Amino acid sequence: MSTDLREELDALARTQTFSPDPSAWDRGRRARRRTRVAAGAAAVAVVAVVAGAGALALQPDREARTASTGDVGVGAVPRRIDDIPADLEPTTDLAVGRGAAAFISTSQRVPVVVTAADGVAHRLDLPGWSEDGQALALSPDGMNLAWQQTGDGGATIGVLELTTGRQRSDEVHPAGDLALRELTWSPDSQWLGWLGDADGGAHVGRLPVPGADIDLRERVEGNVTSLAVGNAANVVLGRANGGLYRLAAGEPELITRATGVGPGLFSPDARFVALRSGPSDASSTLRLSDGAVLTHPFPDGTFDSGATIPLGWLDDRLQLLQVWPAEDEDAELVVTTPQVGTTSTWRRSVGSIDASIAGRVSLAVDLVPDLDGTSSQELTHDFAADSPPAPFGIELSLFIGLGVAAAIAVLLALRRLWRRRS
Repeated sequence: MSTDLREELDALARTQTFSPDPSAWDRGRRARRRTRVAAGAAAVAVVAVVAGAGALALQPDREARTASTGDVGVGAVPRRIDDIPADLEPTTDLAVGRGAAAFISTSQRVPVVVTAADGVAHRLDLPGWSEDGQALALSPDGMNLAWQQTGDGGATIGVLELTTGRQRSDEVHPAGDLALRELTWSPDSQWLGWLGDADGGAHVGRLPVPGADIDLRERVEGNVTSLAVGNAANVVLGRANGGLYRLAAGEPELITRATGVGPGLFSPDARFVALRSGPSDASSTLRLSDGAVLTHPFPDGTFDSGATIPLGWLDDRLQLLQVWPAEDEDAELVVTTPQVGTTSTWRRSVGSIDASIAGRVSLAVDLVPDLDGTSSQELTHDFAADSPPAPFGIELSLFIGLGVAAAIAVLLALRRLWRRRS
């Protein structure tokens, strides 16, 4: 500022008086208060949005609802298995990863694999799959999936390696019209047993999964309902009119004339075969050493009655069963022993299967952890609890962003309004 200008301003100040309008001070103070209120309101809104989202993300007892460690590691069997939605797109990249469960969708007649790492259901576009297909089976280790392939030539079984997408095909019968009714795995996932009908009779066989060019096939007279295959390719089969038989050269060898049961799955040590049965108040197991059918009654207060379908063996003693109380009710996963004794086990509520696909599911039982003797141990995993919360169906991060943006928009609108009014 120049000296002349300073002197002129000083002279003006000495000769003139300035009295501001009192209302100007009032307007300034009100505007300042409104600005502070608006900023505070916006800050509160942002904090509320973030705090609310954080509360959703950190729900109480979240760790208690997941598996014991909160980490599925190599994978886990889902606690709940449901049919797929109608709009699920088929997966053409078949290297989906290790499977935990597999089933044929009741609503769409398509093969489905639920992956062990994330519990996600994949609708697989399997080569040669037919909507009339009845045979689909996941190996106990979750690595391979077997199904019947249709096409020119004889009856063929396809085996998919789920981690790599590699496939192999084996013709098991020269008649292309042979319809497979069942595929089943040995406990060590090395042998695949199959059952089908052609030429007015039943055909049973087993294939080595590692790829050896071996097909142990037999034609069996009579109506065969189911079969089980052991680690040594030994086979037990059942007939519709009753009886359990050991497959041998020539005529099958009778083990027991028991009725109302059929072979399910061999134990790893081949001493037992877990049996499937219609509605009853107990599970049943065949002891091969003497042909005795052992029963383990359902404890009081559990099931009055239920159909039993073996899903696998956790070890030489413990078996994993599906107990299905009624066709319109969900099935439960149960861990039990062949019979009641001083060291017997019976544990329910391990998991559940939607009623629409109960009886169609195969599980990778190798993913079930060894029992630690505590009732709190989680044997299956609640993958739904791993998913981040989605308030109002909106992804959490997007919900927070929208909340912050809305708070800022409110602040700007309030400031503009108050400026106009002032």
